[in-house]
Parts: sequence; C-alpha cells; structure tokens
Amino acid sequence: MFDCRVCQHVFERGGGTALVNHQPNHSQTVDTLRGFALLGIFVVNIQSYVWGMGAPMLGMIDAASSMWDKATLVFIATIFEYKTYPIFCFCFGYGFAVLARKWRILGVNSDYLFSRRLSFMLVLGLLHGVFIWFGDILARYAIAGFVLKRGIRFGPRANWKRFKFWLAIHIGTSVILLTIAALFSFVDAITLSAQVSAEDPRIAMQLASEVYKTGGYWAQTTARIGDFLYVLSSVFFLIPALLCLFLLGTLAAQCRLLTLAHLPRYRTFWRNVALTAFAIGAPLSLAYGYLQLQAAERDNAVTTTVISLLGEFGPVLATGYIAAIALMSRPTDQPATWFYRLFAPAGRMALTIYISQSILMMIFLNGFFPTITYPYRDSQLGLLGLSLACYTGLLAIAHVFARHNLQGPLEILWRRHTNKPTK
Repeated sequence: MFDCRVCQHVFERGGGTALVNHQPNHSQTVDTLRGFALLGIFVVNIQSYVWGMGAPMLGMIDAASSMWDKATLVFIATIFEYKTYPIFCFCFGYGFAVLARKWRILGVNSDYLFSRRLSFMLVLGLLHGVFIWFGDILARYAIAGFVLKRGIRFGPRANWKRFKFWLAIHIGTSVILLTIAALFSFVDAITLSAQVSAEDPRIAMQLASEVYKTGGYWAQTTARIGDFLYVLSSVFFLIPALLCLFLLGTLAAQCRLLTLAHLPRYRTFWRNVALTAFAIGAPLSLAYGYLQLQAAERDNAVTTTVISLLGEFGPVLATGYIAAIALMSRPTDQPATWFYRLFAPAGRMALTIYISQSILMMIFLNGFFPTITYPYRDSQLGLLGLSLACYTGLLAIAHVFARHNLQGPLEILWRRHTNKPTK
C-alpha cells in the first residue's frame, strides 16, 4: 500500500524533511477517523456485551427474533465488525510516529515517555477488563505497543520492511490457527452429533450468558475475569496483526499521507486505495455478514471456519474507510467537511469515550440497576438503537467539551502521567 511513488522520495530521504513546510491537517483527519471508529466499536461491542464469551459475538438468532433483528445482524457484521478496530489501530500507530517525531525534536527521552504512556494504558486496560468490560482492547494495544516502540525511531523504509516482516508472521500464524480451528470444529461437530442434539450447545450458551443479565455485580465480575483472561491470552497471537496495522499508521504519518491528503497527488493515491479496497473488501464483507447470520441461527463447523477466514480480510474494507475519510480532508485555510465537524470532537477524547461506552453498557444492560435496565437486551435491533442513542449523547458531550478543551478528561490524565518528570 505504501510502496508507491508518492512515498518514494520520502523513503529515499529517510524521513522526508522536505515536506515540513506544508501546513498540517493530520490531527483533524486522525481525530475524525477515531471518532468514526468509536461508533463502529460501540455498535459491535454492545451486541456481545450481554452474551459473554460463550456465544457468537453478535448474539444468537432464534424463533423469537424478528426480521429486523436478522437484518441488523447482517448490517453490523457487514459494515462494522472487524472493520473499525483496524482504524483505531492505524490511528494508534499514527499517533506513535507523531509523538516520536515531536519528542525527537524536543530532545527528550522518548523511550522513557513511551514506557510511561503504555504503562498507563496497560493499567487502565486491566482495570477496565476486570471491572467493566471483558473485551477490553487497551491492554492488548499496550502490550503490542511495547514491541512497536523499539523501532519507532526508524525511517519509513525501515518501517516498511518491519511491516512486511510482521505481515508474513501474521499470515503464517493465521494459517496455523485456522487449520487448528477447522480440525477442532470438525471433531467437535462429530462428537456433538453422536451425543447431544444440535440445540444443546445453544442452550448452554444461553445459560452461560444469564450471569451477565441477572447476576449481581460480583457474580458478573467473577465471570468477567475468566472471560477477560481468555481474551487477554490471545494477545500473543494478535501481536503480528496489531503491529501490521500500527505500522501502516506509522508509515502514513512518516510519509505525510494524511497531512497532505488534500493535495492532488495524494488525492490520486487515496482514490486508488479506496477503489481497490472497496472492490475487494465489499464483496467479502457481504459474504461475511451473510455467514454470520447463518452462524447466529445454527452453528456449523464449516461456516465457523469460513467466517474466521473472511474475518481476516476485515482490514481491507477498513482501509477503504480510511481512504474515503482522507479524501474528505481540506486545507487548513478552508472549512472542514460536515463529516469532520461531526466526528472529530469525539476523536479528540477517544479514550474517555471508549471507557464511557463500557460504563453505559454496564449500567443499562447488566441488570443490577433494575430501574434503568434496558428492556430490549435480547434484540439485535434494540441493542443497535441503544448504542446509537448512547453514542449520540457522548458525541454531544464531546462537542461541548471541545469548545474549551483540546482533549478529554482521561486524555489529560494520560498526558500528565506521561510527562511527569523523574525524581
């Protein structure tokens, strides 16, 4: 993606200092990307929040489910699932590169500052995963970030080589895991068909999810810890994928691909990226959404394996989203597009909104606040409506907060912890 003529002169100069005189607009673009990604992450997470780890991520479809629930599941799986978290990863790597350059110019110890920054994220992620939302991503980002920071001072040519290295590792790891998963799925299918009916596993999934709907806070926390440890253990298999996405963001920052996206040469680049990504990613995502509906209605070993395979291509469509948003950028002396004005404030306080989303899910869905418990917890459409309503409220708060602050409350604490001087 980045081995192109647009970046070639940057590669040759090991950093591209010739471009620093152009007025940057990268922060607004990245903030918009983060704000949009938060919407998609919330829409997906809220569906799995009430089910726990035992059920499909977007819940189960049964006889009581309406046509609208089925359509909602296909919509979420096609448009958002595995398509918005890569945008967040991309922005994470982008921010890493911007901070590294800033700290290098200031002559400060970037290794120490990155360690403090990642430590804050790791601790916050562990607390988040144990006490609020088992699907936390912050801890996994922090662990992968410690690997990324070792070479963050490298130029774009070296980071392009790192990207290709980790991409090869990711492909190899994915092939091995998919093969193992397929074998176990077929073995389980044979065992289950010989012992129990096909409905028994679904009954077990429903029973396992009951603790998140009717259990008290500490009963849920006990279940959540087990689910979170399972999620966290996957980080060692996810590190190659995360680093690939982080490094793409790093390369975009070093090659000024978002900073100069409003210039004709770069617009051509992003237009080509968008056309390619949508041409490849859209059909695969449609197939993914259809198969997710089949899995939600009735588990099947072959379907599960194909879903896992198609999920690996989610970042392709995510790249198309990034390109489309980059094409909306404007020079700093022109008004931002409506899309930027809508989502950028949320992106400036992404960490605060991410944690706030989980707190709202806990309040509305977990059942230990009976007077405000949301009544449509078993409906995909109902959960989608709740996520959109909550996100709209958080977005409105972000717009108000942005009038007086450049960052959100958690971001301010994060920055102060990072920049705290040594004793």
